[in-house]
Amino acid sequence: MDGCLEIEKVFENRKCINKDDKVYSCNVLCALSQKLNPDDIVPEGKEVIHYMCIHPILLSKLVQVIEDSEDLQICTYATSILYNLLLISNEEEKQVIKKLLNTTEYFNQLLQCAYKAHDRFCKTKEYNDSFPNMHTKLFYFIATVYPIKKCRKLSGNIDDNTVRFFGELLTTHHTKKELAMHLLSVLKLICVQKKNSEILSSQEFFDSICLACKITQKASSGVFILKVISRSATALQCMASNEKVNKFVLNLINYTGKRAVNKRYVMTILYRITTTEIGLRLFLEAGGFNALFNYFMRSDSNRLASIKAYTILHRTLTKLTLPNTYSNREFQKNYDGGNSSSDESDLESDSGDDLEDDDASDKVTRELHTSNFKKNHIDDCIKNNLDEMNIFFGELLNNTNFSELTCFKGMSKMSNIITDWQEIIESRIFNLKSTNRQAFPDTLMLDSCDEENYLSLSTNNFCVEYLGYRLKYAKGTMENMYKPKIVYSRDTKYAPSIPNAKSLMKSCKDDNNDTTSLQFESRFESGNLMSAKQTGNFEYELLLSTDTQSCNGCQWFYFQVSNMIAGAVYIFNIVNFMKINSQYNYGMQPVLFSVKNYVKNRIGWKRCGEKIIYYGNNCTDENNTIQYRTLSFWVTFQYDNDYVYLAYHYPYTYTRLLMFLSPLVNGDFNNITLRIDKLCNTSGNKNEVPLLTITSAANAALNKCPLIFITSRVHPGETNSSWIMEGIIKFLLSNDCEQAVKARESFIFKIIPMLNPEGVIYGNTRNSLNGIDLNRCWLKPNQLKCPEIYYTKRLIAYAKDVLKQPISLYIDIHGHSRKKFFFFYGCNPSMSWNNNDANYDDCQDILKIFPQMVHRFNPHIRLTSCRYKIQKSKESTGRVVAWREFGIQHSYTLECSYCSGFGQQTMNTKILSDIGASIIAALGTITDDSTVSPNFLNSLGMNSFNKM
Repeated sequence: MDGCLEIEKVFENRKCINKDDKVYSCNVLCALSQKLNPDDIVPEGKEVIHYMCIHPILLSKLVQVIEDSEDLQICTYATSILYNLLLISNEEEKQVIKKLLNTTEYFNQLLQCAYKAHDRFCKTKEYNDSFPNMHTKLFYFIATVYPIKKCRKLSGNIDDNTVRFFGELLTTHHTKKELAMHLLSVLKLICVQKKNSEILSSQEFFDSICLACKITQKASSGVFILKVISRSATALQCMASNEKVNKFVLNLINYTGKRAVNKRYVMTILYRITTTEIGLRLFLEAGGFNALFNYFMRSDSNRLASIKAYTILHRTLTKLTLPNTYSNREFQKNYDGGNSSSDESDLESDSGDDLEDDDASDKVTRELHTSNFKKNHIDDCIKNNLDEMNIFFGELLNNTNFSELTCFKGMSKMSNIITDWQEIIESRIFNLKSTNRQAFPDTLMLDSCDEENYLSLSTNNFCVEYLGYRLKYAKGTMENMYKPKIVYSRDTKYAPSIPNAKSLMKSCKDDNNDTTSLQFESRFESGNLMSAKQTGNFEYELLLSTDTQSCNGCQWFYFQVSNMIAGAVYIFNIVNFMKINSQYNYGMQPVLFSVKNYVKNRIGWKRCGEKIIYYGNNCTDENNTIQYRTLSFWVTFQYDNDYVYLAYHYPYTYTRLLMFLSPLVNGDFNNITLRIDKLCNTSGNKNEVPLLTITSAANAALNKCPLIFITSRVHPGETNSSWIMEGIIKFLLSNDCEQAVKARESFIFKIIPMLNPEGVIYGNTRNSLNGIDLNRCWLKPNQLKCPEIYYTKRLIAYAKDVLKQPISLYIDIHGHSRKKFFFFYGCNPSMSWNNNDANYDDCQDILKIFPQMVHRFNPHIRLTSCRYKIQKSKESTGRVVAWREFGIQHSYTLECSYCSGFGQQTMNTKILSDIGASIIAALGTITDDSTVSPNFLNSLGMNSFNKM
């Protein structure tokens, strides 16, 4: 192809000063540019496009010519070729060009050539006379070829001087409409990286953004740039103090013109700006309260933007300081493990709509050093005296001894679990707060209703008038005619009022009560209501207890209400949540259990609540560092004077686990080896951590059989993990399914169904009894403070170092509060923060196989949400430690939504149990699956076993 072939010589001559070479290069590029003239498209132009699409090196060389050539005319022609190439290409050809150039190297090269060309020619008259023609075309090419979603990875290595150039160019030339329009598009790509945002941040830059948006009528570009820049705390401080930015954003709040502006992004900018003292002051001085209140009361279709607006409005109100809602005295007096506030705690920080992966948004709370993380290195304190762990491997050592759970001692085979086992087990569980009691639905071991329900965003159609009234009342511009009163306090000394299952199952009368207030109770296992205040005839403000020995952890809730009026609408406002966002804003509902509905209709747990909204309120902590969140929902009760339970998710107590396990102790299981041991006592030294071993009794080659370790409920508020674990155990013990039989024949399962029993007992969300997040202490677990993790690590260490038995998988089951579906996190060394991990091969293809196998059995597993990064902030978690210290290649976290799964089906206990069954079913098909590669089997340690 004439012209195209000559680009090679132009490329070679790009740095020459020979006049003849310059003339030759200009003629070649001029001819090509004319063939690609969009105003006069000729057949040769289409041929040029086709040729360049199959010879991408020519595009790279044109960019290199622009970057290096000392001749302005040559650079101008080369830029025109790139520009025209896109103008006359069809959509298919554009996609080819985009694909060819979609690398970090090309992206950086294009940005670099813009910077270098300007730096070379900016002092010449010829350049200034034609400016900004060349750069406008170049910026159009960059913005068209590189979409925003692809640029987070591409823009990480841009030279700092190049970033400054683009910022200075906007500051100097924002009045040039066409240049500014395309420059804003390029800046959107650059700002995706926080580092670049911090380089760009200056008062002049933010002034220029606002002015350029006004000139170009591209407010949406400016909004996006400000939104991504505001993620950086350093940049935010600068932005918040800029009056033009404040006015720009406020003007867009009530903008109703033809050009679409993302109101949610606008609210995100304002939300971040008003977290700073100066930003909030400038917002108020500019009349921000009235503008934002008017926007909120109009309640346009952007519900999520309205919720952020309501949160911002609460920041303008007088702060109310909430007290610490846990009692230290009670625990300091009775607990001998020491008062250990967790410096390892790592509360997730919800980003809502940030570009970053949710898994990457956790705050790193302590500095970690690369040298600390050696592969396959087990800490000495874990390896010492491992022989004492042999009692848990009797199936391999022909040892019939086991470590018996004391709560099961003396219990014979009994037919009626509820009446015969319930009280015995309940009385043997130690609870520092009070005598251990079960809520009514927990005594019956009830599941949720199995009927299929689907998300309906109508549940989030909050009442603007009611919320507006609450805001005015809090601001003091409207009087509350109702005198608030405390109707429940956890510290009250009267006996808990919990309905008795035996008596209510026989009779369920409509007893009348003289009081007009709801009666609350939560002094039962996993209950955590601190206090209830009646603020209206049918309205209540609730305060949750934080995790024991901690100021964190308000998410889980579980309480009982009674004395209601059927048909009346009750409003519940829980005011001390801590997470920034919640699935409650995306269709999720609390769960409800009605005693009368169960007695009369046998209906168990179900979803409830309307007009649900989760927002930031005007409550703060004693240090004024937190804006607490309110969950507000409306409930209409079906029966008068009922006992009703409300919870964050389907409860699963420690007592329920023991009641589920107790009949298994003396059960008859043909061809199944089942052991239930006490792994250790809990950190309070009063309760026990059960360990299950399940495998095939008919397997003669157990000493070569790979092990699988499965744990759950390290975070007590993640009750969905326990329902999944129950599904795993039930399916694994089934003789009716060939896949379960195969799984037992192929593996030895070591299962710890509840790693944090005491956190569960006390109704904690995240921490143990002594305030430690047990999933942040796997690196060096303290035997006294974290025995649950300490002995779990020793269990795995014994299998690896003493038995030298292959370990196929480690699965740690969790709940996820910000996402839908179920998905896995794994450990791919090529995606690690630790540079030393680059010595190991990329294994993502192998890591994906197991999630894909589970997905075949269950569509609720979402493969596109699976992640395989190893992050610095996750080094002390079970997943990463099992991979790094014990060399378990298939070390996964299974994350489980509280909200919904495939087809927007809302979560219930059947879906959760089926997920557990699907995991075992997938494992049962490994040896028979013809699509499974030998490499995958080898990675599971099955290369010698699967042929037997």
